[in-house]
Amino acid sequence: MPLEFKKRAVRTENFSGNVNILQTQLNLFLKKKKPVVTTKDNLTIETPIGFLFNKAVEKIKTSINPADYHFFIEHLPSSAPKDLRFIDKIDIARNALHTSRCVQLAKAILFDLIPVNLKGKDLGEAFLINYDYLFEHFIAHVLMTSKAGYLFSKPKIPTKYAEFFKDEKVNEKEVLPDIAYNEMNVGLKIKYNGVLDVKNKYPSIFSNGDVFQVLYYSQKFNSDRAILIYPSAETQCYTKLELEEKIPVEVYACYFNIKSLSDGSFVKERERFADEILSLLC
Repeated sequence: MPLEFKKRAVRTENFSGNVNILQTQLNLFLKKKKPVVTTKDNLTIETPIGFLFNKAVEKIKTSINPADYHFFIEHLPSSAPKDLRFIDKIDIARNALHTSRCVQLAKAILFDLIPVNLKGKDLGEAFLINYDYLFEHFIAHVLMTSKAGYLFSKPKIPTKYAEFFKDEKVNEKEVLPDIAYNEMNVGLKIKYNGVLDVKNKYPSIFSNGDVFQVLYYSQKFNSDRAILIYPSAETQCYTKLELEEKIPVEVYACYFNIKSLSDGSFVKERERFADEILSLLC
């Protein structure tokens, strides 16, 4: 092999790595179609797309716990740009379908984007993204940034409701509602004027488990309003669950039209949804 080609450490604008010279020489002797063998190949963060992929992978590795989803923003390397808005401008100019999908997935991972495709869970790549978590936090953001957003909150500390003894220790059971309305402290207890639970499932609504869950939340937090929130492919009015037994709780299903994210009617749907929720809780 000519001396000028025996460069072990390779660094370009987009990647860096090392070449296995001996194996590459052997492959050239054997006339293999892909003779060059690299022992290490890492994307750099010196380009926008490299930085995007690098941070998406880092997030998957370090932010499995939903509570830590924004950990990576606070711990960027000193050489990385602090303004992440430029990532939205990244696009693939040529016809590279696989790369384009990687970019879309990386953006979704980093920015907790809500999927427009209702069948997103069936995609092979979906294991990288917790769609239930994304939809829950999306709805919370919509309500907490509405005109009455100060009344909505996302509980962060679980509340104990039971305990049991097993394996020589006391185990506690806790509950944590997705969204609370008008949270108050009454003595040593927490009271909500409304509890909201977000379910990333459609078109099935009011499953026994979902209903029992919000009924218990209502009893635990002394609330007389419970709302189950579902994604929908169209704008529609709420549905009320008529309970056979006389329980001092009203249970509703409300729907957010996620197609509005792509058809230009998002602002209108966002306002309609928030107003409807508020009307049921007041």
